[in-house]
Amino acid sequence: MTAQAMPFATAIGCDDTGERHVFSWSCEDPPLHARYRLERDFRGRAAPVDGPPPAPSEVIASLGTVQDSDPAPRRPPL
Repeated sequence: MTAQAMPFATAIGCDDTGERHVFSWSCEDPPLHARYRLERDFRGRAAPVDGPPPAPSEVIASLGTVQDSDPAPRRPPL
């Protein structure tokens, strides 16, 4: 159930507020069972010199991405 990499039909939005960058994307009438995969490439970040490299989830969390363990995605909108 994978597909070839291809650009999205609609652009990914970016809201730069202070030090945070919030990205959002949506589509109208997606196909049934559609799956979308976003790939990131964080350039210019040096690897730590001591010890093992951090887990990918730790890198993403340090950049401010909300993690699955965070209760924020489960709160109803205000």
